[in-house]
Amino acid sequence: MNVLRHFFWAPLVCVSLILAGCGGGGSPSSNQSTQTQSMALSVTSSGNGSGVVTSSDGKINCGATCSATYADGATVTLTAAPNSGSTFGGWSGGGCTGTATTCAVTVASAATVTADFISSGSPSYTLTVTDSGTGLGTVTSSDGKINCGAACSANYSSGATVTLTAAPNSDSTFDGWSGGGCTGTATTCTVTISAAESVTANFTTTSAQTYTLTVTDSGTGVGTVTSSDGKISCGATCSATYTDGATVTLTAAPNSNSTFDGWSGGGCPGTATTCTVTIASAESVTADFTITSVPTYTLTATDSGAGLGVITSGDGKINCGSSCSASYSSGTQVTLTATPNSGSTFAGWSGGACSGTSTSCTVTMSAAVTATATFDLSTPPPTTFTLAVSIPESGGQELGYVSGNTSPFIDCGSTIIGGSGHVGIVCSAKYNSGTNVTLTETPLSGHVFGGWSGGGCSGTGTTCTVTMSANVTVTATFTAPASQTVTLTPADVNYIAYSPTTNASSTVYQNEGVVLVGQLFGFNINDPGCALYTEYESLVSFNINGAGLTGKTIDSATLTLTAEGVNSSGQYVEGFQTAVFSSTWFPDSVTWNSAASLDAYTNGWASATEWEYGSAPTSNGQQYTVDATYLVQNWANATFANDGLAFISSKYISTCALTLGENDTYTLSPSLTVNYH
Repeated sequence: MNVLRHFFWAPLVCVSLILAGCGGGGSPSSNQSTQTQSMALSVTSSGNGSGVVTSSDGKINCGATCSATYADGATVTLTAAPNSGSTFGGWSGGGCTGTATTCAVTVASAATVTADFISSGSPSYTLTVTDSGTGLGTVTSSDGKINCGAACSANYSSGATVTLTAAPNSDSTFDGWSGGGCTGTATTCTVTISAAESVTANFTTTSAQTYTLTVTDSGTGVGTVTSSDGKISCGATCSATYTDGATVTLTAAPNSNSTFDGWSGGGCPGTATTCTVTIASAESVTADFTITSVPTYTLTATDSGAGLGVITSGDGKINCGSSCSASYSSGTQVTLTATPNSGSTFAGWSGGACSGTSTSCTVTMSAAVTATATFDLSTPPPTTFTLAVSIPESGGQELGYVSGNTSPFIDCGSTIIGGSGHVGIVCSAKYNSGTNVTLTETPLSGHVFGGWSGGGCSGTGTTCTVTMSANVTVTATFTAPASQTVTLTPADVNYIAYSPTTNASSTVYQNEGVVLVGQLFGFNINDPGCALYTEYESLVSFNINGAGLTGKTIDSATLTLTAEGVNSSGQYVEGFQTAVFSSTWFPDSVTWNSAASLDAYTNGWASATEWEYGSAPTSNGQQYTVDATYLVQNWANATFANDGLAFISSKYISTCALTLGENDTYTLSPSLTVNYH
């Protein structure tokens, strides 16, 4: 590429020199030409045979000429011709694969292509590569004939040596070789071809859980244990790592003076020489080998008694239940363990020198023996029954509470009033047959107990005792007492009078008997075109606590306003409205109809709480009623700060609207009727 840069920049340099006065002003010389980059293509041969490789353009004839230079991007067809007594074994390198005698190479860089020739008198064998495991990876051969992935087998002449390399993908690890004489976890393995071979590379997902499988041997004999994947050969290699869920077949091979006597551990039972282990955790498998000349004896386990249980041996050869006898070499010590089933107890051993009530017993094998474990039935557990308590609800709330005096304790219902109290959520419990449970009722404040039913309970007594002999449900009914009615007159009425036209100081009239609201107009001597006026607004308070309503449930509340004096022509002041104060009222600083007051209709305790413009009282004795239930309940719960109601004009007039005097005021008598319990 540096050569190309020189050729590319040469014309630019010349142009620069021309502009600078260097050289003539003519066009570039006609012998200047564009040059392209060239690359070398080389051919080699391998194998124990011989042959010739030629290129379609005649530049390569290897034998004699084994490389040539080609322009970048050129396509060259190579042909392999084996000599007499040889066969063509296949291509490798330069993008050439397979056993076809021709291969087309596109030159993009320097490349080497190898043609393999095999002597006709020499046998050839196939080397096959496979992968296994949860991970992914690629296996390649040093001669390029295998790239698995794509090409997973190739032919080789007898005696050839092939080096395989395993490369795991980014999310995997290489876990080892098996087959073809390849073992261990090194990423390379060299195979000497003497027969058809199959080599497996195991790849494991990086995040996959792995566990160790360990093999040991026991007994007086000698032997070897191998795994089907070649990772274990014990003798030498007695443990290997496997991914969760892998299956491994183990094979036990006794030496000439020994016999295989059976497996134990890792889920391997019996005396078959092979056993398949499924890896789910770290496992240890033991193979027992016995010297042929040493006598063996049978150990038999039996059970007796009315109960049930299982007898196992420490080496896993006995699991009785299913396998109740096993053979052991003379002198072997075997530990038996008795485990009773649920509902049974272990009563003791007999036979085989086993005695006593310890759950384990060790037998030394010197003859055929039988060991018996006795299991008895245990005392049955007591019968239990369920006691359930039901409290009917009213308005989405339980109206009382029930407790029990016996553990586990019944704790059911509610003693809540006004947001505080206790809620019980244990409304059922199990008790042994014959247990006496005393239930006690407690009604909500303001409610009464209506009576017991179910489970042998009846009447209206405070307690009821249930003797448990079956599953029962006891119902405790609570009711609200009859509603009471009280009518309240104002505890206090205060006026405030002020003049917006003169900004005069407000005057407060306290402890009045009725409400005064509206505006009084007079002639302004200083400005004959304008009117002076005074606005009257009132605050009414009711003694909720004194009426005994604090903490009560308000069933309904009605505010009644009776017109005592109507002085308005209805021309300028056309009504009034009520408001609820949310904080203490200070008459000399109150700002009417603002943040200092809380308009009743905006809090949902009544709709249309105003005498609107066209509905103002027109004569004495007229009444207007307002649903004040929400308001009074909040007073009773103390969630509204006080019990004051404000009455203010609902329409104001502009300054200088009148030239004559006028009285636009109302005198009102309020009362509050409350139904509660």
